[in-house]
Amino acid sequence: MDNFEKQFKRIEDNLLQAMKDEGRSNRDFVRQEIQASEKRVTDKLMGEIQATEQRIVDSVSDVLSGSVLPQLDNHEQRLTKLETKPA
Repeated sequence: MDNFEKQFKRIEDNLLQAMKDEGRSNRDFVRQEIQASEKRVTDKLMGEIQATEQRIVDSVSDVLSGSVLPQLDNHEQRLTKLETKPA
């Protein structure tokens, strides 16, 4: 009976160790998947942020070119006329 108990204990210990190893392996796998997902999401968001920044810069440039700069040119021309106008 003593031999049976030793064998049973050894089997039980081996089974517990195998379960711990499997759990550790699963945790490592899940951690790697989470990190990979996080990187994919981060990369996608960075791409979208850069695209949004470019659209903002383009929009501001269009506003400046379309209305602000011509108004400044107009004011500059009027100021030049006033400065060169004989007193």
